[in-house]
Amino acid sequence: MKLSPSQLELLESLRNRRELSEVSKITGRSKQAVLFHLKPLLRSGLVRRLKGKRVCYQTSKLGLLVLEFNARLRKLEGVVSLVGKFFSEHDLAAIPHEVFEKIYMLDGCWVSVRKNPYEFHDELEGILTESGWAKGLSSVYHERFPELFASIASNTDVELILTKDVFDITVKRAGTKLNEFLRHGKMYVCDNVRLAFVVSEKGFAMALYRLDGVYDAQNILICRTEDAVRWGLKLFEYYKLRSREVKQFS
Repeated sequence: MKLSPSQLELLESLRNRRELSEVSKITGRSKQAVLFHLKPLLRSGLVRRLKGKRVCYQTSKLGLLVLEFNARLRKLEGVVSLVGKFFSEHDLAAIPHEVFEKIYMLDGCWVSVRKNPYEFHDELEGILTESGWAKGLSSVYHERFPELFASIASNTDVELILTKDVFDITVKRAGTKLNEFLRHGKMYVCDNVRLAFVVSEKGFAMALYRLDGVYDAQNILICRTEDAVRWGLKLFEYYKLRSREVKQFS
């Protein structure tokens, strides 16, 4: 059964029990028109008819589920419209299925393009420095990372996951800053994956690898919504469970 916009509107208006006259007033339709769209919803079990002193109608538990999935579909369409090309041009293997299937939570995102891939991304730095906590995973090494994260960790709750290769590079090139970071923040090491992202209370940012296997430092997906933050946390927890914590470094 494919629902029409009018039927979806009825389901929405009937989240709370209402009499037919109330629904008519809310939707701006005559009682006859409301009944016309209501009958298929009653037959399919998406709306309940409640008897009492006055007959009322209310969206059923199944109907609420339909509304929820319809909202997700609209958000997913928004993601596809905004950044579908970005995802189609990058390797998505590092994003686990149970997280990727909730990609509708990134509705409202955009791709920030940098002309110089070697410059540190201002939007990314803002997400990190404007927050009381930050979490992230990196499969690439940037010369600014050690000093930046050591500084942030001194007054912010920071958890970082580094891939094994990046951790080894950090030990060799910035051991002192690594020790400084570990005095305040938490660090984990995971197997090498093709993914880099940060999430904080201020937003989510992610960089992926192109289909040819090259890290794409020029195109960064950014999202500042609460849903995107929750999505980013799901991604972080997935990899945290598959990482070992670095307690100390010498």
